[in-house]
Amino acid sequence: MSESTGAVRPANRRDLILEAATALFRDRGYGAVSLADVAAAVDVTPPALYRHVKDKQELLGLCLDRAVSDLVARVAQADSFDALAANVTDMIRQRRGLAPLWRRESVHLDAAVRRRQAERLRRVGTVIDELTAAERPDLPAEQASLLGTATLSLFTAIALHRPSFGVRAVNTWAGQLARAIADAPVDAAPDTVPTPTAIPDSLVPRRARILAAASELFADRGVDAVSIEEIGHRAGIAGPSVYKHFGGKLPIVDALAQRASDVFLGVVREAVESTDASSRLRVAIAAHAGVVLADPQLITFVGAYRDASWAGQPNAVYRDYRGFFIDLIAAAYPDRGRAVCVATADVLLFVLGDLARRRESRLSDLVVLGDALISPLSAGRR
Repeated sequence: MSESTGAVRPANRRDLILEAATALFRDRGYGAVSLADVAAAVDVTPPALYRHVKDKQELLGLCLDRAVSDLVARVAQADSFDALAANVTDMIRQRRGLAPLWRRESVHLDAAVRRRQAERLRRVGTVIDELTAAERPDLPAEQASLLGTATLSLFTAIALHRPSFGVRAVNTWAGQLARAIADAPVDAAPDTVPTPTAIPDSLVPRRARILAAASELFADRGVDAVSIEEIGHRAGIAGPSVYKHFGGKLPIVDALAQRASDVFLGVVREAVESTDASSRLRVAIAAHAGVVLADPQLITFVGAYRDASWAGQPNAVYRDYRGFFIDLIAAAYPDRGRAVCVATADVLLFVLGDLARRRESRLSDLVVLGDALISPLSAGRR
C-alpha cells in the first residue's frame, strides 16, 4: 500500500529508498533512472519521495555516502589483514553498490560532494596500506602501499563483476586472493620479465595526442560528460582543431576501440601464439601488463562503461579480450569450473589495469601480482 492511501509511514522509509535507489543506479546507470522509478520501487508517490530528497543528484550522493560509511566502519573494525579481507568481502555481499556507484556514477555528483567522498576513500586506502605493511614488514613503504592498492582494487573488482559461484565459495576465493596479494614476492623480480610491449602506432603526433587525451578523460568520466573542448585542452590544442582529425566524439570512440583491438587482441594474442601451451597464460599476463603500462587508460575505457549508449564497439573489444583470457585460464586449469575461470579473468584484468594507472607501478610488480592472482587456482591440486 502506498503512502497516498494514508498508511502509516514505516520508520525505515529512508533506508528503503536508499537501498532501492542504489540498486537502480547500479543496474541501470544514473542517466536511466528517474525519481519516479525510485518512488515506484518503494511503493510511494513521487511527491512523497521529495520529503526525503530534493533531487536525483542528492539521492545519488546519499546512496554513496551510506555505502562509503559502511566501508569505513568495516575497515575500522579490522585488526589484521585477514580480518580486513573477511569484513570487506562480507560487505560486498551485503551491499553491492559502492564500487559501481563510485566508479561509474560519481561523475554526476556535485564536485564538493565527490571530493569529500574521495577523501574518505583515500583514508580507507591508508588504513589498508597500514594493515598490509604490518603483514609485510620486510617491504619498503612503497611496495607495501602497492600491495594495499592491489588489495583495494581486488575488492572493487569483486564488487563490480559479482562472481556467480555461491556465497561461501566466493568468500573463500576472495580470502585466498587477498592472501595471495599480501604474500606476493614483489621484492624479488621474476627470472625473466619482458620490457613493456611496444604498441604499433602509425598515427600522426597530433592525432595520437587527441586519442591519448580522450582515452584518459573518457576512462575517468565517460564520453557523455566530456566535451571536445576539454579533449583539445588536455591534448594541448584548440578544441575546434580536434575536428580537423575527428568529426566528433563518436569517431574518437571508434578510433579508440580500433586501437584497443590492435593492442589487446593483436599484440597480446601474437605474444601468446609463439608460446607452448603450458606457458601461454603466464606469457599473456606479462604481455597484458606491458600493454596496460604503455597505455594505462585504454583498458579502463573499453571495459568500464558497459551500458552507455556509445559503448557498443569498445565493449565488444573488451568482451573478446576477456573471453580470450577466460579460455587461457580454463585451458591452464581444466579442473576448475567455468565460473571460477570467468571471475579470475575479471579480477586479473581489472586489478592489473587499475595498478597500471599508478605512476609508481613497475612491469615486474604487475607480472608478480598477475601470477599471484591466478595462484589460488592451483590450491588443492593433487
